[in-house]
Amino acid sequence: MWAWIMRICLSSLDHNRSTAPLSNHVMMECIKAREGMALINAYLDTQLPFAYVHLVCFLVNLQNAVFATVSGMTCAQSWGKGDYEEALHQVFSCLLIGIVYQAIFG
Repeated sequence: MWAWIMRICLSSLDHNRSTAPLSNHVMMECIKAREGMALINAYLDTQLPFAYVHLVCFLVNLQNAVFATVSGMTCAQSWGKGDYEEALHQVFSCLLIGIVYQAIFG
């Protein structure tokens, strides 16, 4: 793909009768971009270490448990004060954040 982009760029530079150093600069930028894309593909194809995946899952589950505890305590205090809107907000945010985090990392 980057060869096509380089060919199009060089054709347009030749059409405009640009200087050779400019063409060389464009070629070098296209080569750097191709090498960058190859590096990204190498990182995407590399599997994550097993321990790292378990650590991330543990931290997500721990965060969900702490958030649910704090949200439950805030909901109970709000309900006791008669602030039903805040209690409903805590229930909704606890459900939403828990479901989203588990969907992403679960």
